[in-house]
Amino acid sequence: MFRRLLIDSQRLVLPSAIRMPATAVKVPDKPIASSPLPPPLQHHRLQHTDDRSVVKVLNMESDAGLMVDAFSQIGFRLNNGLSVVGPVALFPKTVLSWRVKSVADINEDSLSLFYLLEPKIDLLILGVGDKGTTVNTNIIHFMKQKGITLEILPTESACTTFNFLNQERRYVAAGLIPPYNLSNTIDDHLRAQRDAKTLFLARHDDD
Repeated sequence: MFRRLLIDSQRLVLPSAIRMPATAVKVPDKPIASSPLPPPLQHHRLQHTDDRSVVKVLNMESDAGLMVDAFSQIGFRLNNGLSVVGPVALFPKTVLSWRVKSVADINEDSLSLFYLLEPKIDLLILGVGDKGTTVNTNIIHFMKQKGITLEILPTESACTTFNFLNQERRYVAAGLIPPYNLSNTIDDHLRAQRDAKTLFLARHDDD
């Protein structure tokens, strides 16, 4: 099962059970708590004459670069409809298979794909799978010597961070490893109930 990520311009991850259309929607009167993401990021809030605020779903915009729509234990689904199995090297307009099996394979050689490119990327985001996964911190110093800032995050956080920075037109790349574990969320239960109801109605119509 893929866990879908819907990204809005106020830095929220929206559950797919309340998937929003690409058109603008009204923001609730009360503020919604969200986890801060690395600067520099800007809100994309549109102000109307009647003082309404609206947000845009970034990974549903037609002019957006590559973004991660969903991920699972076997791979990733992008906003262009492409599904990729296994670890990926993701760039603003390009996706490649990344030949690593786990975080143990992340080293100077496996990172050469990112620092040999021209023009050089500003930031490399590593999605290392599950929370609490440890990585050899020497790679941070190594990439700094190459003039590239390295951010190490759990895969889910790495996907959302890449989406935001790519939408900001930053020259950013991501090396993403599928997580080993996916805990069930309320969104997963709601989607399962919705799918079960749809299947029941389809069978009832056939009868």
